Amino acid sequence: MRSMQLVLAVVLMSSLLSPLPARADPLPEGTAPTLNDRFGIVHVSYGTELASPTRYQKALQSGARWNRWVAYWYDIEAEPGVFDFTAYDRTIEADISHNLKLDVVLMGAPKFYRVEYKGQATTMPVGIDQPVFDDGTDIPGPDKQANPDNPWATFVYTMASRYQGKVGVWEIWNEPDFSYFWNTGDDKEVEHYVRLLQVAYLVAKAADPSAIIAIGGMMYWEWAVWKHERNAWLKAFLKELSKDPQRQANNFYFDVLPWHWYAMPEELYEVVTDGRALLEHYGIRGKHLWLNEANLPVCGDPYVPGKTACEKLPFYGNSKEQSAYLWQLFALGFAAGLERIFVFQLYDDGAGERGERFGLVRLDNSQREAYTTFQVATRHFRDIKSVTRGTDAAANSVTIVTGNERLVVVWNGTQFNYVANLWATGGNPRVIKEDGTVSALSRTQNGVARLVLPGRLRGTMGLLGVAPPGNSTYLMVEDMPAK
Repeated sequence: MRSMQLVLAVVLMSSLLSPLPARADPLPEGTAPTLNDRFGIVHVSYGTELASPTRYQKALQSGARWNRWVAYWYDIEAEPGVFDFTAYDRTIEADISHNLKLDVVLMGAPKFYRVEYKGQATTMPVGIDQPVFDDGTDIPGPDKQANPDNPWATFVYTMASRYQGKVGVWEIWNEPDFSYFWNTGDDKEVEHYVRLLQVAYLVAKAADPSAIIAIGGMMYWEWAVWKHERNAWLKAFLKELSKDPQRQANNFYFDVLPWHWYAMPEELYEVVTDGRALLEHYGIRGKHLWLNEANLPVCGDPYVPGKTACEKLPFYGNSKEQSAYLWQLFALGFAAGLERIFVFQLYDDGAGERGERFGLVRLDNSQREAYTTFQVATRHFRDIKSVTRGTDAAANSVTIVTGNERLVVVWNGTQFNYVANLWATGGNPRVIKEDGTVSALSRTQNGVARLVLPGRLRGTMGLLGVAPPGNSTYLMVEDMPAK
């Protein structure tokens, strides 16, 4: 199948694209899009803070259906046994009223419930080794309640009961493979996390049988660098989980396995593919694979006042590179088998002194190029029937077939200019740039359309000594008859 041929070009052939005047792909401001269930954004709102009307509008205009934020235990239970849900009730109702689905992270044990190890406080809750249910067992059953001697079980049970039918996914902790968030003081942090997850899964399902439970999104890099191997923490987690004789009876205690990603999209493809193989090795099938945090931080944004230089970070880019990064990430992520992808984050919240900005939107409400890139993705990457990664060694492509379109995400992985010969036999072939502008794509009688792929814009060193994508990325779209 001649899906793509890439030929080295000496000069740019800009005449191959015919601009379409006054044509842009994103929906006009104020137009209500159809939200795409495959996409989410981190921090449209926060658990204790409502999003402003403008933030909600920006989120809905992006086309994302999911919102991810953290419910901190210590905000809800300020004193032992005393719960205050006021702020979270308000936020959850507001999110739902705006047609957003929720991935809520449960974490943050109150100080009076934290284990001490050798005189130092850890992040682990006390009592997780106690039975899950009030009859002194870990065996689910009708009308069972959480064991009051296991505060974590009580908290999760209370949350799942209160927000039944409102919160779509309960995520158990954030980045349990990162010592900043999960620190047990000893060398049994994986063993302790497995127990934390087991308790949460059992009580959440008891409180709400329809509850969906996600493992905490994996930071990934701390263990990968420490162990010098891909998916090092996931391997340790699955090995520990395999010791539980009740794991199969309890569906392995999770429904969703998410990663976090702030590095090369090509490496993400390998990591997710490897993760799927690991699950198969342990006999685990039918799990949903997500990416629920990902982005390329923007440095030196000229539209952001104050200190913005963050070039000492291992992985960063400018606004245009952020846009290219997202399309490559989406295409390769879906090709690897990811079901959903969340961008971190909607606004430049919490940039700090280092100055990196992750927002699709600046704090003054102006939109970065990546916001438009995200809109184009949510409009076109829906009703996906198949995803195929190209095999060309010099350039990169991912072909996505939807219910009524054939899409090719294509970019040049080298510093040289290339001309891509794309197989385009559908109707109305066109190219969409990251800024949303659309150009007609002419083709030969044989159905070949030529598209110039500029070489790398800039190279910066990544986490593993690899330059992040500095390339323009294009989306070829052609209409296909509905089947």
